[in-house]
Amino acid sequence: MCCTGGQEGESGVSSPDPVAADAGVGAIPVEATAVVDAAAAVGLLRGPDVEVFVSRTCPTCATSQELAREAQRLRPDRKIHLTWVDDQGPGAGRADRADVVGTPTYRVHGTLAFLGNPSLSELLAAIDKDGLPA
Repeated sequence: MCCTGGQEGESGVSSPDPVAADAGVGAIPVEATAVVDAAAAVGLLRGPDVEVFVSRTCPTCATSQELAREAQRLRPDRKIHLTWVDDQGPGAGRADRADVVGTPTYRVHGTLAFLGNPSLSELLAAIDKDGLPA
């Protein structure tokens, strides 16, 4: 692997997992709860729309971070996550399970999409291909 590594979400692109951040859900009164539409519920349970595997030793991964930030700005309703694959942290394990062989690697909607950095328009087109409104 060109670059390998360990801390996830370091760039600030990825927001906390709404399922894991279940702060005080049990305290919400029943009458205050709303019916969640099925598409929104599925969105909470699925993984990120885009996962970008990056490393601190990768010379082009700074560009990957910028692409991820810009894509998140342009598609605020999408989950875009940077996974650091350095060391032996959780990112390295994710990279192994995702068959990542180098950085940067982009997985879009769970599928390997790009080895190396795409253009912003290519990345946005791949994000939009899932059929959901952007």
